[in-house]
Amino acid sequence: RLNLLIQRLLLTKKNEFDLLTRTLQNLNPLALMDKGYSISRIDDKIIRNINEVTLGKEMITQLQNGYIKSTITEVKNNGKQ
Repeated sequence: RLNLLIQRLLLTKKNEFDLLTRTLQNLNPLALMDKGYSISRIDDKIIRNINEVTLGKEMITQLQNGYIKSTITEVKNNGKQ
């Protein structure tokens, strides 16, 4: 009977661990890059809005397998310059 209780406890803890592992994997920003997303930074700050971008600044775009370094030459807001 004790053996059965230990087996149930181990199974419960394993299931909890598996759920936490999947949750962490889903929250990992690098996992998003595997789906085709990227992270763009200027001066090591993540860019979330075009108002954070300045002409002539260098931007680093991190992809799943490397990065792209580019210089901002144009910024458009909803189709307007």
